[in-house]
Amino acid sequence: MKENYATRRTNYGPWLVGLGAALWGMESAWRIPLNELFDAQVIVFWEHVLILLMLLPLLLSKLADLSRIDARTWGYLMFSAFAGSAVGTVFFTLSLKYGNPTVVNVILNIQPVISTLGAFFLFGDRLTRASSFTQASPFWRESFCQSSIPRSSENLSRKRD
Repeated sequence: MKENYATRRTNYGPWLVGLGAALWGMESAWRIPLNELFDAQVIVFWEHVLILLMLLPLLLSKLADLSRIDARTWGYLMFSAFAGSAVGTVFFTLSLKYGNPTVVNVILNIQPVISTLGAFFLFGDRLTRASSFTQASPFWRESFCQSSIPRSSENLSRKRD
């Protein structure tokens, strides 16, 4: 029996989500050494440039659909992109540089739970059965991918004082 494209693509979805979660879990392992070389704003800028380049083919293929998005939605998207992504990632990068990486990663990984609870209480969103797995996945990812994070030399020297 011949599989169609949609069936093949669906089978890769969970693996791609797992790969993304693993890369997110290892983020601190490369962000901490980069903190010693660059400012947080530089790291976050180039990270966002790379993300844009990776998503550009998808964006260009849906260019005609962008005109259907109203101004209010664009406003929310821009606010989310700036406040949630750029500023949040700068603060995360700075906290890895000056704080305890374990505490920073625990806080990062409970963020989806806090966001979901906020959406539930503020906007009345309802949870589905699948959302319980989605909410638990950051904790599993953290358990398997963050077992040892190199500490920056600045943090180590500060701890000795």
